[in-house]
This record gives sequence, C-alpha cells and structure tokens, in this order.
Amino acid sequence: MSRSASAGSNEVVRSLWMKCHGAATGMVEVRGMVIGTGWAGEGYATALRRSGVDVVALCGRSPEPARAVGARLGIDDVRLDWRAALDELEPDVVAITTPAGPHREMVEHAARRGAHVVCEKPLGRSGPEARRMLDAVEGAGVRHAYGGTSRYTPGLVKARDLVIEDAIGELREIEVVVHMNLPPLLPYCWVHSLEAGGGMLMNGMPHGLVQAEYVSGGKAVWAIGHTDVVVDRVPVGPPVHDFRLWTPIDPDEAAHGPWRENDADMTATAVIGIELPGGRMITALFHLAAFTATRHVGYLAVHGTKGSIQLDDAPWFSRMSYRSAASDQWTEVPFTAEENPIQSGWDHLIKDFAADINGHRTGSYPTFTDGWRANELMDQVRASRPTAAHQPA
Repeated sequence: MSRSASAGSNEVVRSLWMKCHGAATGMVEVRGMVIGTGWAGEGYATALRRSGVDVVALCGRSPEPARAVGARLGIDDVRLDWRAALDELEPDVVAITTPAGPHREMVEHAARRGAHVVCEKPLGRSGPEARRMLDAVEGAGVRHAYGGTSRYTPGLVKARDLVIEDAIGELREIEVVVHMNLPPLLPYCWVHSLEAGGGMLMNGMPHGLVQAEYVSGGKAVWAIGHTDVVVDRVPVGPPVHDFRLWTPIDPDEAAHGPWRENDADMTATAVIGIELPGGRMITALFHLAAFTATRHVGYLAVHGTKGSIQLDDAPWFSRMSYRSAASDQWTEVPFTAEENPIQSGWDHLIKDFAADINGHRTGSYPTFTDGWRANELMDQVRASRPTAAHQPA
C-alpha cells in the first residue's frame, strides 16, 4: 500500500503490525528520515535511534557536509533531494531540522506521504504559514511534534514542581532574559534573513515561551513588543552548516570582503499575557539580545506572593536559587543537571513522540498546535507599533 493512502489505512496497517510482530513488546518497527544535516539534524538522528527508530536516510543541501555527518553517525544513505527521498523511502517518521524557510513545503509533502512529523522550532515564519502546517498534519491524521525541547531541562522540571507545591505562592510574573554576547563579525547565514526564518525573536522566544507556559501551567494568549535589527549589514564568509562551527571573520578580511544586508532582528523584547488555569492572567517579560553582555548570565525567574525562583544559564539552566518574600537571601536549590542538556532535550521529545506513535503515550509533548500559537504571538510582537509619547510644549 502506498504511504500516500489515507490516514485511516495507515492506522489499520500499524495496528495489524503491532498485533502480529510487536505483541511481546508493544513496539512497532519504525523507519525514520532526517531532513537537515546541521547540529539539530545530528541531534534528532541520535534521539530517533535512542528511541528505537531505524534512521534510514539523512538529507542535506551540500554534499560534503551532509556526507560527513552521515559518516559520523553511520548513516550510509545520504541524499540531497529530500522530496525524492520521501517518495522513494516512504518513512514512518520525518524529522525536519532545517531553518524555518522550507518547513511548510517539507511538512506538507511528508504529511501527504502519511509520515508522522517532528519539526524544529520555529514551526513557520508566520502564524498563517504555521496554521497551514498544522492543518496539513491534522488533515492527514498523522502525529506531530514541535521542537520545544528546552521544556525538558531538569532545572525547569524542578521549578515547576516547586510552583505546584506552592513554594512561591500565587504566581505574579515571569521573566526570561538572554544576552548572548555574540561577536559582531559572525558571517552571513540564514539567521540574518527573515525570509529564511532568522532573527532573535523567531529563534529565541520559542524557548522562553514553551518554558514559561510549562512552569506556570498556563497558556500565552496575547503579546506586544519591539524588535530591532541592530546591524544593517554583515560580512560574508564561508557557508555555515553547523552552529557549533559558526566563528567570526577576521576584521581585516571583513574590511576588504563582501557584505550582505541583514533584515532580521538581533534584539527582541516582548510582554506576553499568560492565562493560568482558572482564568487569572499574569505577564511574562522576554528580552533577547544577540550582541550584548551583562554582569549576570541569562536567566528565567518566576515570581509569586511567597517568593521567587531563578534559573541561571537560560535556556538550559545550570543553577537554581530560591528567595522567600520574607528574606533578602537567595538559597541555592540543588537539582541533577544533565551532561548534555541540548541533546537530552531532543532525546526526551523523541522518546515521548515515538511512544505516542506506538500507541503508548505517557504524557504531553509540544505539538504543531504549540508551534502555531508561538508564531501567532510572534506576529503580534512584530505588528506592535510603539509611538513616542507627546512631550509638553
């Protein structure tokens, strides 16, 4: 049967396979394909394998980097045409790990082929585009997961437990502040193009948003804010295939080399309204800056009537502190940090996603609905038009 058959037929086939071949373990043999060969592509491929998915192919856009990643991961089938690979291999699961520019086309094609889809954040470049992607997977009847992986970091899980235990009382507000202190002469790449899915807002706020919602138990419902490109032009250097290798250009080379226009925001500030269970509203402040540094590291803080919790080293967190409203002293709260929290985030998401595909869902995980809502909120931030206050004559 073709994978482009109806979703109902897919579920029947999957159910029969489980009955005949997976009775002992309740697990179905699942074949996966990864589109994108950067850091996230490697991370999702590793996570899929750790969850028992057979990664049958890896798809990239540049031959040498793609094949190098394939060799490092032991994936022999490395393709440069993701459409042809989808049509030929008919995988059960597709992980889309590219920048946001081609996400919609990839999601729609994978859904038409009957594949379950996990897509890295941001889901789309706008709310309407993300909505089309959500409609595509829902219409096809396939499972869908969204790369809000930082909600799994142990520090955040511990903070949520403290909130549930009423350690800080009734919630009042949340802050997420990140200063990345990036060198200004980083070479041009998709991060500098809104059309490609770049910018601090689209790539930083999804982390803070999924974390703020998780720790509060609420849902973000409105947003206002401001973004700024900061730099109009950036130097051109070697292509960037993996952000772990994104290094600045020598100042002399930059001075005499080509430059390209940057239209993506390098700072973003937003205030988000979060509706808590029961209907009460709180606000969350997000500030994301690419080039600036502060005395203190990036953090997420949760404030309540009885005290505050602060998590340092956002968005993955290495330290947590608690302050009672009745004291000026901060007390460190121990938790077990993971050695590689970024990979662990991918691992946790895919573990939950794969279990759901196999009919053994153990809890909630971020889906395209969350990705679509994030895009809608980011659209609201971009649509904000601050005006100068009238000054007395």
